[in-house]
Parts: sequence; C-alpha cells; structure tokens
Amino acid sequence: MKECLITRQSMLDLSNLGLTSLPENLPPHLIEFNCSRNVLTALPEVMPKGLRVLECMENFLILLPKVQPPKLMVLKCYENYIIWLPELSTNLREINCSENFLQFLPPSMPQYLYKLSCAGNNINSIPDEMLENLTRLKVFDCSSNDLISSPRLPPKLIIYYCGENQFKTVRVPQPQSLKVFDCNGNPWDKDNLPTLLKAVEGLKNQQGLEDLLDFLRKEGQIDLEGLEELEDLDDLMDLEFLDDPELLERVKVQEDLELLNQQLGLLSLERQQDSQPVNQQSEHEPEPASRVKRDLSEVEFESTMKRKRFM
Repeated sequence: MKECLITRQSMLDLSNLGLTSLPENLPPHLIEFNCSRNVLTALPEVMPKGLRVLECMENFLILLPKVQPPKLMVLKCYENYIIWLPELSTNLREINCSENFLQFLPPSMPQYLYKLSCAGNNINSIPDEMLENLTRLKVFDCSSNDLISSPRLPPKLIIYYCGENQFKTVRVPQPQSLKVFDCNGNPWDKDNLPTLLKAVEGLKNQQGLEDLLDFLRKEGQIDLEGLEELEDLDDLMDLEFLDDPELLERVKVQEDLELLNQQLGLLSLERQQDSQPVNQQSEHEPEPASRVKRDLSEVEFESTMKRKRFM
C-alpha cells in the first residue's frame, strides 16, 4: 500500500493476504484493485473515483458500497455472502456476482453491460424488461438458481447459460444471434414439447443441450443426427474472457459507430427518396455510410493475456 502511494501505481493487488479489513482511504489514483481471497466482511464506503476494475471475490462480504465509482467497468464479487446489489455504476460492462445469496437482481441494470453472471444464487425471477433493455449483452449466465421460467432474452445475446433451474419450458423465438444455449438440468415438461422443439430449431451447437435433446429424442420429437456441431467455439469462448477495460471500451465504441452507421445509411436513403419525383426510381443505389474499419472479430483477444494480471 505504501509503495503504491509513493509510486502512484494504478494497480493494487492485496489478494491472498488474510486481511480482515481495508483502510477507508485507498490510493485515489487506483484504476484496478484486487482484494480477493481474504476474510473481508466489508469494503470501504468510498472507493477511488477513477476505479475501473474491482475484484473482491472469495471473501465474506454481505453488502457492497452503496455508491459505486462512476467509471467502474468490471465488477467481480462472486463467492461471497452478498444479499443484494446496490445501485450500480452506469459504466459497467461486466458483472460477476455468482455464488452469493441474492434473491433478486436490481430492476434496472447498466445499459452497456456486455457480460452478466448471476449463477449460483437464490433468484426466482428476472424481469423481462430488465434483460430487454440490455441491448449490448452478449454473455448471460443465470444457471443454478430457483428460476421457474425463462426470461425474455436480449436481441444480441450470443452465450446463454440457464441450466440447473426449474424451467419446464423456454421462451421462443430465441435470439438469432444465439450460439451457445446451455440448459442442462431442468425439469422439462411433456406438455411443452412443441415449444421446446421450436427452441432448439436452428441451433447448431449441441454443447449444453444434451439433456433437452435427449428428452426430445425419447419423446420421438427430434432426430439428433439432424443437428450439426458448431465448427469452432474458440471465438465464442473468447467473449467470456474479455475483461480488459480498454477492449471493453473499444467494443462499446465500435457498437456505437455501427449504430451511427446504420442511422446515417437510413438518413441517406430517406433524403435520396425525398429528392426523387413521385413515379421515378433512382438509377443509382444510395451511397452507404462509411463502414467501421475495425470489426470485433479482428480485436486481438490475446492482448488481454499481455496486460498485467493479478496473481
């Protein structure tokens, strides 16, 4: 701690030290702070305003600070005793609050969330409107809870873990973007066979679907040979480990640019249509707005391994 204050280091690692408490005044210049795997029961009420990454997992925390740092992007507080979440920073991209004692999630979540994991809690319902508003969410894990029905999923979700709940059916249609749908360990109901069959239509990856597919096969509803294995899951798995603040910010900027690109394209089309005579079609297609040069698939995920990691 003293060295961090003197050298003004942006990262502070106090993990695995057997700490029972932290000083109320942490270094104000901190960007990343790790206090995981201690015996902490509370965090300082006031955290550094510029903090972007907070890792406090595997402690004995019951509550998190009521006021979150405004620039916080990554919050990892899994494997604690947390009973409820405070109002969260609107800048958050990743939340992992798995393995706690949560009975519900906040009614509104940060709109820029990219990954949300709340597995291993006591949650029995998730409001549809909460997830529908998370238009950037790519990875969602609500497995091992007490959910009795599947929530309505956000439109761009790619990876969805919902196994070990009390689902008897699932919502359809599934998002077209969905690639991984892991729902093993749910008590499927014969009365919902048509809906369950529709839920797996178009899904080429069998990972996490073994129980449901076996259930449908036994009921004579599906031919397993008709499903193809997804060729390469490596890129999808990279999504789950994208926790570098700079890359997360880049993802947000890219999506903002893509949205702006779409809007400019529509505006260009509308203007060209307005300038044409009523019964005359344009001889030329409207010029598309400039494309985003750097696609998410080109982001070098391996750079996350090059950044200084907490040990």
